[in-house]
Amino acid sequence: MTPVKKRILITIIFVFGAWPLSPVYAEQHIHVAAASSLFAFLPEFKMQFEKLYPYQLKISLASSGQLYRQIEAGAPFDVFISAHMRYVTALAQKERILSHFPLATAHIALYRRDMPITNNLTNLQVKGPLLIPHPEIAPFGIAAKEYLQNTGNWEHLGSHLILGNSAMHTTQMAKAGAATYAILPLQSAKHLAEKNIGFYTVIPNHLHSPILYTWIAINRQSTASNRFALEALNQFLQSDTARKLMETHSLIPHSRSLP
Repeated sequence: MTPVKKRILITIIFVFGAWPLSPVYAEQHIHVAAASSLFAFLPEFKMQFEKLYPYQLKISLASSGQLYRQIEAGAPFDVFISAHMRYVTALAQKERILSHFPLATAHIALYRRDMPITNNLTNLQVKGPLLIPHPEIAPFGIAAKEYLQNTGNWEHLGSHLILGNSAMHTTQMAKAGAATYAILPLQSAKHLAEKNIGFYTVIPNHLHSPILYTWIAINRQSTASNRFALEALNQFLQSDTARKLMETHSLIPHSRSLP
């Protein structure tokens, strides 16, 4: 190779090799911390999103309360999907939120493992233990406790409760047969029933506080460089594909247009 050609080749390599990546591809993943009750929904959501956009979703599941404490401790989450507004308020007070919006509402259900449910939902005659998510850390546990209190069942069932660490953990225990009865997110009870594991009936919404999933963009140092990925995620959330997927999993998409 002649000296002139060599200089030209070095120049081309230098120019194109040093050219910065398009900002759209600068960050290739989004870390989403989500309420564990979305364990069946999020894998399908992730698959559909990654078909359309050049980003990977990394998903961490736990109770909303556990995830909130991890965020407080500096966990590197870009997005937090909380099932209770108390954590939205707490993060806003600490200026940890870039943006947030309501995502979907959910229901709870009474689940029975061995046979169809014939119980009167306002006067439960449950023999043996009853599984619910822990009310102190899991929003679906708060709803379960409210339902039991509002129907006058908390006092006589309180000593028979088995508390799960999260909605997902409670569902896993119900699947394993840890108790005949459980109060689960509707999408979880439906997921088990579709696998021919148990039966369920929906608990009326007026017997407990609304369960609202909120989408929160976390304010942290690296979030600014991830803004294109977050914009793509917001765009997908507005799509018919995402909304239909929510409905398939017994979630009610919020009617408000997303930012």
